[in-house]
Amino acid sequence: MRIFSIGLILFAALLGASLTRPAIAGEAVKVQLADGGTWRGSTGDRIRVVYLDRSIRRTVEGTLARFSDGWLEMTGSDGKRLPPIYSADVQEIERLQDDGASSPAEDQDEPVAAEETSDSAGTASEDLPVDGSNPAAGGEDGEVDESIRPTFILPLTGQVGVEFRAEEIEAITKQADELGPGQTIVFEIESGGGYVAEWEMIRDAIYEAQKRHRLVAWVIDGTSAAAMTTLCCDVIVMQSRGHFGSITTLAGGPSMPVGYQVNGARRYIEPALRRSGRSPKLGIPFKTGEAGGLSLLSYTKDPETGDVTWYQSHEGEVIMNSAGDVLGFDAGEAIDCGLAIGEADSEEELGILLDQGGWREVGTGRDLHDKWNDLVKRCTKSIQFSMKEFSELGNDEDGLRKKIKIIEKWLRWYRDAANVPTSMYHGGQFYGRKQLEQMLMLMKEELRALRETQ
Repeated sequence: MRIFSIGLILFAALLGASLTRPAIAGEAVKVQLADGGTWRGSTGDRIRVVYLDRSIRRTVEGTLARFSDGWLEMTGSDGKRLPPIYSADVQEIERLQDDGASSPAEDQDEPVAAEETSDSAGTASEDLPVDGSNPAAGGEDGEVDESIRPTFILPLTGQVGVEFRAEEIEAITKQADELGPGQTIVFEIESGGGYVAEWEMIRDAIYEAQKRHRLVAWVIDGTSAAAMTTLCCDVIVMQSRGHFGSITTLAGGPSMPVGYQVNGARRYIEPALRRSGRSPKLGIPFKTGEAGGLSLLSYTKDPETGDVTWYQSHEGEVIMNSAGDVLGFDAGEAIDCGLAIGEADSEEELGILLDQGGWREVGTGRDLHDKWNDLVKRCTKSIQFSMKEFSELGNDEDGLRKKIKIIEKWLRWYRDAANVPTSMYHGGQFYGRKQLEQMLMLMKEELRALRETQ
């Protein structure tokens, strides 16, 4: 387990110095808006900002204090700092006159329509509760409690390699980089596993992020490749009903042979355990219960120091794995043996446990998760419906034209959401990309020949 205290203290001091540095009044500011337009103004301007908070439009007014590292910083009428807004979420900015009315929008590259100050449910944005679910939650009146360190959170759900990908990890890491080194990134893990090849990309994305930040697995369900993801993280926290383990490789339904499982444990799991400071003796038991003594696991915990000694046998006081069983941990077991640092069922509990001082969520991790999962659902539904249509079309001129359009659409899905059709192909439910390209070429030739004979 890495020691982060010194780095975090130094980073907190640097961050505090940055946030308290007086802004230069009248300093030019240029903000790229989400629609591609640009707003230009100066520090000290009174402005109204419309931004997205997990797909909900919100509005806030205040004085522009600073625009730095992608974050828009403002103060309220009482001079207290408001929650920072990530620039990628900003939809509109208007400069306000002294009476609170908006000034003309000549400071924007593109005209901006007037925007109501309520969310989609009709509740005024200034009346929305500020709590732990708000990405930039602060205290009363919306001010940021800077004694609470910011936390990024990214839900990782669904099948590893489909909904659960490396791309979102890379995106949230980029956001954390913009605040500087030493950030805390939480992965809220709920997955039954998936593809080893995709997990390797996830592992590499985690290892890259760990060069600069602390990564936390907050586990509801971490099975198979999701358990391997959990073990790569610096810190593991369990929800009270959480569990992880059972990293057995399957060949369709049945498990792969014992030798394959043992080699897989040594190739993938044991190195991940060593890197994160955990015992490699857990590797083979996580993978198979059929490897004789190699599948046995127990531990003894020193009652005074809490230090845990692991045994690849049953000589320890706590028996974790018997012959035929694949290793898994529930919340109590993971905490008792030291794999997890504790239990948290809410963001506030998690923030306290991680020594963040509470919960102040930043970044757009939940939105990243939701947008990709929505695309997965649309892609899956589109392919399933068009597969049925494709199978019912004939090979006359009209049928060939329609088939060509369908194949071109499938190839666009390979371009825009490759994980989905690829997983369907590996599951025997769809065509591979190269197969589709070959089908498209042949059908175009067939259609051309049909037209020439008419």
